[in-house]
Amino acid sequence: MYATMQRFGLSGTTRLDFPGEARGMIRQPDQWTSTDKAAISFGQGFAVSGIQTITAFNALVNGGQLIKPHLVKSISDASGRVVSVTQPVAGQQLISRQTSDLIVSMMKSVVMKGGTAETAYMDNYQVFGKTGTAQKIDPLTGRYSGGGYISSFVGGIVDATGKPVLTMMVTIDDPHPSYYASVVACPAFKRITQKAVNIMDIRPLLTVAAKENQG
Repeated sequence: MYATMQRFGLSGTTRLDFPGEARGMIRQPDQWTSTDKAAISFGQGFAVSGIQTITAFNALVNGGQLIKPHLVKSISDASGRVVSVTQPVAGQQLISRQTSDLIVSMMKSVVMKGGTAETAYMDNYQVFGKTGTAQKIDPLTGRYSGGGYISSFVGGIVDATGKPVLTMMVTIDDPHPSYYASVVACPAFKRITQKAVNIMDIRPLLTVAAKENQG
């Protein structure tokens, strides 16, 4: 389990092109107790940043490749001429394409009726993702607090070919009165995505299908 977490970049940094990125906080496996092994398997007992989470998530859904994240897509001069473009560089193949496709398929069901993320469902776009509701650490005791939570949803949408074209992580720190991700994080993901698809000119699946049928 520790080796897999390392391969997905959760114990180090993503090498983001921005100073100050924190490393993941994962103890060496020889320090794990039997309780730690169980807790780590469902997301407790270690700490990672949002950029580490979305980078690992992308590797799960993009066909299995770990790709270094970037903040800047391109740089233009004063006249508007593009002088530099960031080219994504594929890294290690962590899982097979078949496994990646299966994971996306499973996460699509999470957003369907009855799933934990059904509030992220969109009529014209195929959404996939995973909810998360984590207890916060009490800084005074070093233990999980009884009332503090971080709610999150990490997910995305696919294009007409089934390829993920947009991924996003929404995190709500200590939400009230409800702390469930389905109530606070998923609706936020949906609202942001509805804006993002217009900015990125991602066509609705129904529009794509209609044009293909007409052709």
